This record gives sequence, structure tokens and C-alpha cells, in this order.
Amino acid sequence: MRKLFLSFIAAAMIAPAAMAREEITTYQYGTSEARLLDFTPTVTPIPMTVEIKVIGKRVHRKIELTQEELNKRIINNDYNRTLENLRAYAVFITSGVYDCDLIVGARFNFEITDHGATIEIYGYPANFVNWGGKGEALPTLQEVNPNYGQ
Repeated sequence: MRKLFLSFIAAAMIAPAAMAREEITTYQYGTSEARLLDFTPTVTPIPMTVEIKVIGKRVHRKIELTQEELNKRIINNDYNRTLENLRAYAVFITSGVYDCDLIVGARFNFEITDHGATIEIYGYPANFVNWGGKGEALPTLQEVNPNYGQ
């Protein structure tokens, strides 16, 4: 009986080992001596001239802002910075309407009420022309990294 019991225990231990699947484990390993070198590109300004050409008569544009739109343009309750922001917004809108690069001799009138604001801008729409000056070709920029983008 003892032999039968020992053979039963031996069979119980061998059977799971015999039924176990063979596992194959693979590893992929790669190495390189190359290293990443980060750099900060810089741009060197090249002096150049550009002419300004007024493209029309003096314009007058009135821009209305609701109280909600005005509140989005108020900068930290700083009156001067808010006015600068409103001026920049008026130039942005006006240059888009007249398809110009800048407004020459711009004057502004601001009216701020409980209902919003009215910004009036007066000036001459103009564009930049003759980049490089008097028919000269534009100077070529020197690249920081000539292999960049290849």
C-alpha cells in the first residue's frame, strides 16, 4: 500500500510538469553610441531697408465692443495695459478690413461705458514694399544647421 501511495504522489508531481507548455522568451536589445544633442537655434538680424507705400486715403473705422468682449480684453485692472491691448486690437481689425500691413499716423478715440466700449481709429493704410531697398535682392540668411530637415 505504501508503494502505491508513493507512486500516486510521484505521478501527481510528474503529471503537471509533463503537461506544462514549453515557454520561449525572447528579448530584443539594441544599443548605439549616438547621443542626442539639443541646441537652441538663433537668428541673427540682417540690416535691411523697406519702403512704406500708403495705399489709400485716410480711413476712419469704428469698432464696437460689448461689455463681455471688453471684459476679455481688460488686463489685470491695469488701465494703461488695457488701452494698449485695445489699440492693438483696433489696428488688427482695421488692417484686416483694408488689407494692409500697418496704419500710418494712427489716432485713437476710446469711449468706455457700462455697456461696452467704442474704439475709433483714424489713419492711412499702408503696405511694406521693396524689401531690401531700391530693387536690391533680399540678403540670404545663414542657416544655423545646414543639415536641418534632411
